[in-house]
Amino acid sequence: MPKQEIDEKPFSESTLTKLDLFQRYAREWLPVFLGGQIRFPEINICDFFSGSGTDSEGRWGSALRLLSVIQEYRGLIANNPVKVRVFLSDKSKTKIARLMERIKAEKFDRLPVEIITEALPFEVCFGLLQPRLARPEAANLLIVDQYGVKHLDSTFDAIVQCPTTDFLAFVSSSWFQRFHSLPEVARYLVDHRPEAYHLAHRVALDAYRKRLPQVRKYYLGEFSLKSGSNIYGVVFGSAHPLGMSKFLKSAWQLDGTNGSANFDVEREGIFGNQNQQFLFGGTPKKVEVFESELERAIRDKTCCHEMDILELCFQHGVIPQHASSVLKKLKKEGVHQATWWVPDPKHHSQPRPLHLS
Repeated sequence: MPKQEIDEKPFSESTLTKLDLFQRYAREWLPVFLGGQIRFPEINICDFFSGSGTDSEGRWGSALRLLSVIQEYRGLIANNPVKVRVFLSDKSKTKIARLMERIKAEKFDRLPVEIITEALPFEVCFGLLQPRLARPEAANLLIVDQYGVKHLDSTFDAIVQCPTTDFLAFVSSSWFQRFHSLPEVARYLVDHRPEAYHLAHRVALDAYRKRLPQVRKYYLGEFSLKSGSNIYGVVFGSAHPLGMSKFLKSAWQLDGTNGSANFDVEREGIFGNQNQQFLFGGTPKKVEVFESELERAIRDKTCCHEMDILELCFQHGVIPQHASSVLKKLKKEGVHQATWWVPDPKHHSQPRPLHLS
């Protein structure tokens, strides 16, 4: 994914996977703020590197995919008092002009939302939008489909301080691995011995995790992408457990083995949506490790309710459904008396207890 006019060439498979992840998460995110009691009268969806809309073969980029998600919910939006704004920006005036043409060609300009396009550099556009994003009455989804890492780095602290804001950011994780000895890179790393090359994205995630404010709960997730010999990735952030749960759901839809990559990131010989059973039986290591840790925590009574379980799910990068087999097993053994098998982030303020014996 070299830096060039992206619509002059076809999207790579890893780029298509990345775009699919963006679209899947947006589809999960948007209806949360459209149904039931309206807590956030303003919804802002921002794509800061929207490009021209398509690749050389006419396949949709992030901006058109986001608008297609909005089209899926146009009836709900039209009959809802919520104001939805879509901000699409790119520093290239040519790309923005092409994007506007493609929006009209797809008739997305007729959607019941306000679409704002700007030919501005990321830092300028984010600076203009930051006061709006920081409003307590606004729910925000940010797509930072950058090259490298510098743009997310320059605004990460400001983004995580916005009250109800989820973000998906593309990062070139191999950049950390390849140049980790340089002072300007080394300062990001948790230590000076990065993990194996194929796990470079986790180094990037650890670097961002170090910068999270201590006074506020915040969740980070990741999805790694391999293109040729390079490792790229998507960093996700949300202050709400429901956001983290929906990101993991989207990631596991793309990678049914580990929920974390478009390649065999755990070096287990399987990846993607291949059969999750090993040649000699069993389950992927990532799920096994989680199940073992969850069982230990419940038996030790350090895991007492569903938010405790969810936190463990998030730490291991697994979906809440992965907890069900352990909960059923321990219920049969009389370790707990809960009548539910899957922790639900919607109960985060009043989590259901396990009723440990």
